[in-house]
Amino acid sequence: MLRHQFPEDQLEREANAFASELLIPRDELRAAVTDGRGFREMARVFEVSHQALGWALGTAGLTDQVRDR
Repeated sequence: MLRHQFPEDQLEREANAFASELLIPRDELRAAVTDGRGFREMARVFEVSHQALGWALGTAGLTDQVRDR
């Protein structure tokens, strides 16, 4: 749909990043981490899979700040 001319694996990463930001806005993710929410709690709050939350935390550089990973 985006009609980008990139290798397939790069397109997959771009699609994951887009979906992650759409489902888990970075500002809301940072606020949840700052509030001390745990990994499982955030997955429930954002209604996303653990994999999607892990991707969002990793790309935001917040992985080390989350309890009960």
